Amino acid sequence: MRRALAALLLAGCGGEGGGLPEARRCEIEAPAPGALRVDGPRIVDDAGRAVTLRGVNAGGRSKFAPYMPFEDPAGLDAYLDRAASWGIDVLRVPFSWNAAEPAPGAWDEDYLARYDALLDGAWARGLWTIVDFHQDVYAEPLCGDGFPSWTLPDPGPPRRDCEDWFMRYDDADVEAAFDGFWADTGGVRTAFVAMWQRMIDRHRDRPGVIGYEPINEPHDGTASPNEWARTTLTAFYDQMGALIAERDPGAMMFVDTRGIDGVLGTTALQRPAGDHVVLAPHSYDPGALFGWDVDPEVTRRLEPWADLGAAWDVPVLIGEMGITADHADGPIHLRRHLDAMDELGLHGTWWEYSQAAELWNFEDLSIVRADGTETALVDELARPYPRALAGEVVAITHEPFTIEYRADGDAPSELAVPPRWGALRIGAEGACVAERDGAVLVTAEAQGAMVRISIEAR
Repeated sequence: MRRALAALLLAGCGGEGGGLPEARRCEIEAPAPGALRVDGPRIVDDAGRAVTLRGVNAGGRSKFAPYMPFEDPAGLDAYLDRAASWGIDVLRVPFSWNAAEPAPGAWDEDYLARYDALLDGAWARGLWTIVDFHQDVYAEPLCGDGFPSWTLPDPGPPRRDCEDWFMRYDDADVEAAFDGFWADTGGVRTAFVAMWQRMIDRHRDRPGVIGYEPINEPHDGTASPNEWARTTLTAFYDQMGALIAERDPGAMMFVDTRGIDGVLGTTALQRPAGDHVVLAPHSYDPGALFGWDVDPEVTRRLEPWADLGAAWDVPVLIGEMGITADHADGPIHLRRHLDAMDELGLHGTWWEYSQAAELWNFEDLSIVRADGTETALVDELARPYPRALAGEVVAITHEPFTIEYRADGDAPSELAVPPRWGALRIGAEGACVAERDGAVLVTAEAQGAMVRISIEAR
């Protein structure tokens, strides 16, 4: 329906919506930042506005010591300032259980303080955060990351030199590790729940933290994948959702699926119980990861996740999508994802943003180089979107950015605009506007009015 309305409206307007009259200026007071919550398929703020989450993963460099997305211990401010300049509003922030609890019951407070500082620094710049327990092929001795080495029966030294790490899920020792986790062999799953209790308690009152992702790309071990997803994984999320609801009522639970599901675009996972679920699968085009041609039909690839979110009546955040940094189609691939998310009403966090000379398992997907130089991907990422909308989107187009929506509610809408854009030319029909650093505020002329805004750099 949303796409049909957009097509009709744009056909009647003669294209992408440029040429609007100069916007009338007015005094607008933005609502104070408050909590976010799930409202059916929407994420809304305290003012009842529909919030769009657009951001990046604080990524691959976080998978090994010192478990931060940059190598310079003094690099936090520069890292976050750069992210904020892109106009994004959320970071998915991986944390390592191995780093947090390197020995049973022995918590590394230095690492946890660094993690806290990243979350706090993000919120100081207006960025929401998602606390993400990140694992790949279980643990560092198995060419992965995430789970502590002490949960393995005979761990070897950590490794991050495995170019084929994603193929290791079929290794017998990796499968055995996951089988042991799901069965709570040796109490590893019990320890995992205790770890999460501690993490939720630590962050439940932390401003800007909107929720928790219990596990990145869970794996089935030797179980039948679909049956495991329908039963074991669904029950796991039921358990974790109850834990989150008990210890941080209202916080969102971001629900990921198997890693291969992010390529196939399907899952047998059932809707977990609870009122604060966000479906958070990944979507990867193999061509984007291996230097082949990329699939131009990104909307078609994301539609199954949008449809599943609608069936579950929950929001959908594409937790990861990405492309190798030197891929010739990188910028258009990112643009197609943003266009598809606009069209389908999805949230998303791009993989990934690290500033590091050393790569994890030779994986080079960061949108900046080791010296902080931005790749061409950033030019696509840094674009306007409806950060908080008092109304319902009818259409969004770009070049110039133009949004059409039907106003609903008394609060002003907030359109994110990358601060780096500088002076703006703003056109408007049905509303007046005010500029703030990194945003255009919009007040509709009347309830139910059709509002049309265009924004471009002068």
